[in-house]
Amino acid sequence: SEEFYGVRFAPDQIFIVGDSAAAVETAKRVGARSIAVATGWTPKEELLALAPDLFVDDLRQTAPFLNLIGVKEPTGHRLSMNER
Repeated sequence: SEEFYGVRFAPDQIFIVGDSAAAVETAKRVGARSIAVATGWTPKEELLALAPDLFVDDLRQTAPFLNLIGVKEPTGHRLSMNER
């Protein structure tokens, strides 16, 4: 936030990531962008019906998220989570 970073973020620069309807609804209410993730209890169909800015099955899908925020993956590299 402004107090921590010393900068005021515009609502469209804020992303709310969540696996519930409440996360998508909150993003819409405050003017932020919503990223719905199908890793929780909310059915995929319910999340999609809320029309989030982005929907992913899980957070290993980095390309759609990076594209939404305007970052391209480097050619020949793949950004991903380390699997344990």
